[in-house]
Amino acid sequence: MSETYPVMRDENNILHFTTQSGIAYFATFLSSSHFSAFPALDSLLYEFSFDFMGTGNPPVRHDPKVGNTVVALAFRFLKQFPDGVLMFVCDPTDARNRQRKILFSKWFRTHGQAEFEKLDVKVVDESHHYYASLIFRQNHPYAAEIVAAVEGTRDLYQSFK
Repeated sequence: MSETYPVMRDENNILHFTTQSGIAYFATFLSSSHFSAFPALDSLLYEFSFDFMGTGNPPVRHDPKVGNTVVALAFRFLKQFPDGVLMFVCDPTDARNRQRKILFSKWFRTHGQAEFEKLDVKVVDESHHYYASLIFRQNHPYAAEIVAAVEGTRDLYQSFK
């Protein structure tokens, strides 16, 4: 893995790092119930979130160490919880969700294809395109169930349109 920023964990189990230019980021891994219809998977799914700390948009400055750090956090989590499934949902509130999906996919291609599988999901409603990705070990014991859950969940959300 390439160079990363030092990461600190606070008393609320939130991870923090600050870039060389002073931009502070946080990351969380929260248990998720998006697969409640799939009991074997429900306790294995974690939503992975990260963002900069502040208001508005972060300053636009390419910093490869940010991506390296985020990917290192995700893969470290999956190594600590080998049966875990990480879900990353691209926030649509500022209309930059597609760019987030592209960036996250680039980070994954650069760092993670040897050990991990990535499934992408796109759900469209009247006003938004929602992008999400799930990452799990390629030899995950519930790989077929994960794929079925993703397809079933996507179909369920699409049916609400």
